[in-house]
Amino acid sequence: MRFEKYNKKIKYLYHYTTKENAEKILAEKTVKTGNDRFAFFADSFENAKLLFSELMEKKIRYFDDDLSVKVRAPQSSEDYVVLKIRTDNDSAFYRFVLSTDKFNPYDFSILHLGDLHFSKATVLPLTHTEENSQLRARFKPIPAVFNCKRLVAGLAAAIIGMSSITAFAAPKPIASWIDSGMYDASWYNASQDSFNLTTAEQIAGISYLSNNGVTFEGKKIIIQKDVDLSANNWVSLPSSFIGTIEGAHKIVITLFSNEVKFAQAIDQFSDIEFKYVEESISTQISYSVAPTYTVTIPATVELGDTAEVKAENVVVEKGSQVEVKLTDTSEADNSFKLKSNEGAELAYMVNDGTNNISVGDTVLAVNPDDTDTGTANLTFVKQGSEAYAGAYKGTVTFTVSIEEVI
Repeated sequence: MRFEKYNKKIKYLYHYTTKENAEKILAEKTVKTGNDRFAFFADSFENAKLLFSELMEKKIRYFDDDLSVKVRAPQSSEDYVVLKIRTDNDSAFYRFVLSTDKFNPYDFSILHLGDLHFSKATVLPLTHTEENSQLRARFKPIPAVFNCKRLVAGLAAAIIGMSSITAFAAPKPIASWIDSGMYDASWYNASQDSFNLTTAEQIAGISYLSNNGVTFEGKKIIIQKDVDLSANNWVSLPSSFIGTIEGAHKIVITLFSNEVKFAQAIDQFSDIEFKYVEESISTQISYSVAPTYTVTIPATVELGDTAEVKAENVVVEKGSQVEVKLTDTSEADNSFKLKSNEGAELAYMVNDGTNNISVGDTVLAVNPDDTDTGTANLTFVKQGSEAYAGAYKGTVTFTVSIEEVI
């Protein structure tokens, strides 16, 4: 037994509910799961009526929130309606699958993972017809002990042994998992501390070994795949088992005895839960953006004038910025001097309007987190008075780079 992905195209879902609750659902356009992971539906109007007949009109036992067994009084169809809901191309649907030929009303149900949101629904009166009994005649009815509002939590607990009530009657297997040929204990080596298990036979090997004196003290068992133990009778791990099981939630076990638990010391396995089967395929999406920017620096400037250094359309990695630094001058000592052809010298300085710029200083930084464009206005100022006539020349060098934002 398991949940499996329902991949058929679904146009309409049918959901029975009280008339009072129907008004709230229509107002919110949402069927909520409550404390469960699944919202519960039928795949046709007639099957919705069948489910109501089987689950609500009979005096049945069910699992309450605390996993205690209670009895619910029969419900009247006069208080209920069926909502016909358009699915709006939703795809999070599952089927509950039980391996038995006997009557199971969940064969006609569809589960939705999480709240179901919709745009359109129609209210249909819930009345009985002969079609229900005709459909039921194909199966042999058996007593039901479930609560549709607590389908996942209650049924999960019954299945894995956290409660002693079984969810459905089924043919009792003729074999035990610890009978010869049913288990695989070949993976166990007393000198190892960790074991990776993937098959039902290997899981059964835990039961065989622990019921034959192996305590698993200091050992870790890792369940790597979903494992179905419904083929044979399960024999509980004894209270002497003191090992650790990781991935116990991947174990699906159907119990056929009121006395059977997965393990006697069930507190050691509090993470066991009912596992639904879902296949997922990942698609990696990639996109590359090369760093780009445009930096404009004047080729010439006269002393006394202002030169505009500008960076535009800056696209760099997050956490980085484009920086323009004054890194060199034409003088060997990196001093700010111009020289004439005759060797006369004229000192100058570079100012950004606030501070004087030295060699090595950053004159412009553009961080795309703030803006993709920036400007620095540099003024080249003559120092002192000229002593000789002539044409004075010199250069400063700017370096553009991408640097980490500090």
